[in-house]
Amino acid sequence: MVSGQLLRLLLILFLFTLVSNELEAQEIKSGMAITASVTFKPGIYTISAPLEIKADDITVDFGGAILLGSSSGVPANEYVGTGIVVNGRRNVTLKNIKLHGFKVGLDALKCTALTVEGFDVSKNFRQFLHSSPEKEAPSDWLWPHENDNNEWKTKYGSGIYLDRCQGAVLHDNVGRDSQNGLILSRSSKCRVYDNNFSYQSGWGLALYRSSNNFVSRNRLDYCVRGYSHGVYHRG
Repeated sequence: MVSGQLLRLLLILFLFTLVSNELEAQEIKSGMAITASVTFKPGIYTISAPLEIKADDITVDFGGAILLGSSSGVPANEYVGTGIVVNGRRNVTLKNIKLHGFKVGLDALKCTALTVEGFDVSKNFRQFLHSSPEKEAPSDWLWPHENDNNEWKTKYGSGIYLDRCQGAVLHDNVGRDSQNGLILSRSSKCRVYDNNFSYQSGWGLALYRSSNNFVSRNRLDYCVRGYSHGVYHRG
């Protein structure tokens, strides 16, 4: 009798250990493919290849992790690469991460019902400005008229970039000290609210051929390309 109870107890402990290990937060690895709902360990991770979301109907909680795309000392105009890529996925929720040192923090293409919350996409790519207090440099001007081939992304970068996404929800995200905060390209029926993409050298929020989107209660302050009092100003 005692031996039978002991065996049952050992079996329960074994199963509990398996479940605990499965639920334990994971570490982020460069270039990893995420195929199921997961919570990651907080920490600072430097990656050389983007994380890729490879499944529908999942929630990915990054646990407040900090993802770095460039080493310390690299100028912001030399940042390259992407932090997270989501291509063609449906009903995915991404939350709670800081992405710094990338050309593009989050790149989402042809997604449906994507939710992005609690992202910090500050301190990403920004071009070196050549204007001086005495004279504005024409090379600093942004050219907003062409983006059919994602020129905004490749030339100017973005904290979060959505291309041909439907029904996305983006809330409680922040981005500062970059060139562009959030870009919606050819996207519709998205809800963008309670975000703060201020203090950019380009656009806080930019839309290209996007319609039927809900945008409310966002802070997009002091996104100034160039200013010299009494000489020139480009908002």
